[in-house]
Amino acid sequence: MGSLLDVTAATGHSMMPLMTSERHDTAASPAEVSARSLKLAFLTFNINGATLTAADAVSWIKLVGTADAYFVGIQELIDIVDSTITGEQRAAMSHAQATLALDALKVALEAVCGEELDLVSPPAVMVSIFLAVFVRKELVYDELLVEPWLPAHYTKPPKLGNKGGVAVSVRLAGCLPVCALNVHLPAGEIEEAIAARDEAAQTCFHSLAASLTKAESSWRSLAEHGLGVVLGDVNSRTSIDADAAIAAIEHSQQLSTHKPTELAAGADASSAQQPLAALLANDELCSGQSSWAARRFTEASITFAPSYKFKPNSSKYDSKPSKPRTPSWCDRVLWRAASGVKVAPLTYSAAFDVVPSDHKPVAALLRVTLPAAASASAATE
Repeated sequence: MGSLLDVTAATGHSMMPLMTSERHDTAASPAEVSARSLKLAFLTFNINGATLTAADAVSWIKLVGTADAYFVGIQELIDIVDSTITGEQRAAMSHAQATLALDALKVALEAVCGEELDLVSPPAVMVSIFLAVFVRKELVYDELLVEPWLPAHYTKPPKLGNKGGVAVSVRLAGCLPVCALNVHLPAGEIEEAIAARDEAAQTCFHSLAASLTKAESSWRSLAEHGLGVVLGDVNSRTSIDADAAIAAIEHSQQLSTHKPTELAAGADASSAQQPLAALLANDELCSGQSSWAARRFTEASITFAPSYKFKPNSSKYDSKPSKPRTPSWCDRVLWRAASGVKVAPLTYSAAFDVVPSDHKPVAALLRVTLPAAASASAATE
């Protein structure tokens, strides 16, 4: 393998060193400890090379409202497919877009939360994949590790850094280790694409475990954390005809606009979810086709329409005959919790009014009960 400068020049990736044992020394508030739970927000957006604005970030963050910590992932931060762009140019583009995204998020979080939040570290950025973590100033965090280089699927420029993931591991409130892995898995609707996604996900898991072990982290894999979260464009596809999927979505939207008294006899407001349920039965993750997620992760109930594929700058699904794409729930938040850590999903939704991309931003809000023994210990310190 070449030197760090060789890798940077070839890929446009500026490799940030792993950071461990960073600490935010503000003491936990009594209310924080006595509540023995945290509200954690996980947000994902494939932005398709567009620039994140503060206004769009506000709409996105409003899906979850106020929380104790925000884990914000972006995919396709830049378009890296152009083979005429040099590694240095790609690195400059990535840095510029990451800076703009970070500024927009800071403004939006302060607008939604009514206070400035702490950025726990510089974001983890692998060319076009971005992950930033923000916490309330009162929230203790330590044992911080940032991994900005988990490439998968593509092994050389110009697409190196477009698929794979970045991760942040951090201990919150002195007792809850959380690892967030932001991924962008390979695209495609054929059976071979599912296998490629499984392989890419496993590559990310194994590379992350190797990084955690090398850094002598207290937790040597995503699974060893109290809460392990995978967010991002997992590219889960819906295996039915595109026109039939769009018709089902439109039917669901029509039902959702009816008053209960206008629904058919014997129906209730949940009838609006029935067309979506039929689609979800053919979703790659929900149907268990993806081995990386099956039996390992939990996901909140999906009650929102598919987040992909839209005509950019609109909220209309892209159904052009030349390249049909079945509307799909590509953008997801999944988690696995250790024994003694209880997770209750509070919100799981998409911001359909955000239009610059062919994806819609998605967000989940989880209430995480802190481990009982650790909470009791923290209360006596």
